[in-house]
Amino acid sequence: MIQKKFSILIFINLLIFLFNAYNHISISLCDRINQKLKFSIFHSIFLIKKNYFNLKEYYSGVKELNHKLQKLEEENKFLKAKLLLKNSKNSNIGIKFISANVIANSNSFDENAVFVDAGIISGVSEGSGVISDKGVVGIVVKSYSNYSKVLLLTDIRFSLDVIIPKKHAKGLLSGNGKRLCKIKYLPINVKFDIGDKVVTGGFDGIFPNNIPVGEIIDIKKNNLYKICIVKPFVQKDKLDKVFILRK
Repeated sequence: MIQKKFSILIFINLLIFLFNAYNHISISLCDRINQKLKFSIFHSIFLIKKNYFNLKEYYSGVKELNHKLQKLEEENKFLKAKLLLKNSKNSNIGIKFISANVIANSNSFDENAVFVDAGIISGVSEGSGVISDKGVVGIVVKSYSNYSKVLLLTDIRFSLDVIIPKKHAKGLLSGNGKRLCKIKYLPINVKFDIGDKVVTGGFDGIFPNNIPVGEIIDIKKNNLYKICIVKPFVQKDKLDKVFILRK
């Protein structure tokens, strides 16, 4: 009788494993059954599979949580970018933008540019300004059907009219081809400070005014004018989500 009962318990365990009927009900059932089989190989297999099931459920929850966090982060960046435009003095224009993701860096050695996953089909036009939740990114120089090329503000061919609000000074910012920018021909008699913020001037018809650009990290001068070295708020290696301004 005992042997028959033992065989039935083994048979039930085997059926559960063979048909992979592994859920919370079968776990509970197996747990009770295997209290009778503590020294059997089936009990060891059961414990392994039970741990596997628990880990699988745990990592599934972690994956779902990461997905939700990523979505919240994207929504947060979207709202921050929207706020930057709202804070512009030209906010009554009602500027709209297209969301895009950075998908690749330009492989050209002498070019600071990235590719984004939005193009002509999405409404992207060449010459459109590009921002992130932190400020100016660059300008669309080439638009294809489903992707576009964005020239970054650190590229030597990029130029942008800017203002240093604290000093009421206007200038033309250009990239240095690396990670920084510079503003040349600034008044020699104006005292600029390290940490002064730089924003868009809004005179080029590409960017509205008062969009953050960067901050001054160094000041050079000669007998005629001053040059301010600017570190952009947007850095290429941390760039993932961008917003392309619609014309």
